[in-house]
Amino acid sequence: MNTATFASAAARGSAPSRHLLRSAAARLIAWRVEPHLHAVDPAELEALQHAAQEFAAFRRRCYLRAGESAKRCAHRVRAAARPAIAFVSAQLGEAQLRFCLRATVNALLAFGVTRMLAVPLHDQWAVLTAVAVIQMSIGGSLRAAAEYIIGTTVGALYATAVAALVPHSTDLSFALALALAIGPLAYAAAISPSLRVAPVTAVLVLMISAKLVETPIGLAYDRLLEVAIGLLVAVTVSFLVLPAPAHTLGLASAARALELMARALPAVIAGFTDRLFPLQNLRLQDGVGEAVRGFAEVAAEAKGERIANLAPDPDPAALTRTLRRLRHDLVILGRAASPLPARLVRLQPLLAEIGATARDYLRASADALTARREGPTSAWVEDALAAYLAEVASMRRDGQLTALPVAERERIFAVGFALQQFQQNLAELAHCVADWARNPGWRGKARDLAMRFGVRRSSGLVTVQ
Repeated sequence: MNTATFASAAARGSAPSRHLLRSAAARLIAWRVEPHLHAVDPAELEALQHAAQEFAAFRRRCYLRAGESAKRCAHRVRAAARPAIAFVSAQLGEAQLRFCLRATVNALLAFGVTRMLAVPLHDQWAVLTAVAVIQMSIGGSLRAAAEYIIGTTVGALYATAVAALVPHSTDLSFALALALAIGPLAYAAAISPSLRVAPVTAVLVLMISAKLVETPIGLAYDRLLEVAIGLLVAVTVSFLVLPAPAHTLGLASAARALELMARALPAVIAGFTDRLFPLQNLRLQDGVGEAVRGFAEVAAEAKGERIANLAPDPDPAALTRTLRRLRHDLVILGRAASPLPARLVRLQPLLAEIGATARDYLRASADALTARREGPTSAWVEDALAAYLAEVASMRRDGQLTALPVAERERIFAVGFALQQFQQNLAELAHCVADWARNPGWRGKARDLAMRFGVRRSSGLVTVQ
């Protein structure tokens, strides 16, 4: 076996691009050792080649076993870490934890920016402004930022004017200037909530300027500068760090209100069979009322997103009105709920059927609202309501209602009216669910935009549909 054969055997490989360097190295080695190979016995050279092949096979087996061991270890690590990853993902899905992380990043970023910029008051107001402005949703942050900048500007300018017009060299004159600064601004804040920060700003400008022996106008400029930095940081963090649009939070809040209504409705209707304790009824009604008010607050925050043209979702005002009306129907039914007289006992199973079907419908509507899909059918609820109203009309034609006391007849008529209004409000809820289902939200808008302006490569050219 000559040196060329040995070099070609050593340089042989499956992937030419990967073994070019090895082939060059083998040729170099063969060229360097060629003078010494002529004196070697061919049998010994054959044994050397065999040993080299065995070493290469051993190396390949070790490499494969190491790769298999690494895969098994990675699989075990992933299996062990999967519960922790699922737990962290579930916790990050909670709006409260996301807000906690967002607020922390917001404060640290405001602190770092003011330290890098070396602002005059050393980040005293920038961090405070950033923490005060950041809210649970983007719309809430925008609204808080607008109110904060308006209140701060008005308070700083008014305090500067008061300090320039009213001498405050003594304690009595300073107290007069403080009263003149706070009084009108407090009255303005009572009229317009957007000026709530104005009295606080006026007090800070007057008192800190007197303590630091600095001109009020210079201190007002410094406060406006730091407030602007804090506002910019807070709004930026609201958009970039775990953003939470008010419309998305509103859907979760509305679904919670519907779920509470679904729990309360069968319990309220059960009061027509067994007496419902007033405290129990009050607890059910208060829970639903708090959920509806919470959604109304989130819907008010969503207006800022719609004004800034940042929300591709429907206006939640219609859903707010519908939830309030459903809650009012629940209140009327709760007030009318007391055991029916013996003559009307056959209405109890019909009312129970209404409560069961309406409960299922409200829960299905809550799921459809959060998933942005078409809502459930209301045929079963309508059939149950129609059966109850038909039975009441039949009893009225037979004169069974006439024999009842006036208070009982009025209660039956009030229940019928509340159920009819409840049916109409359920129809409005179906329209709201369908409206949100037709609009896919932020993710759907991005997906539609990507499909509409999709980029395709054909014939080396980029074409836009």
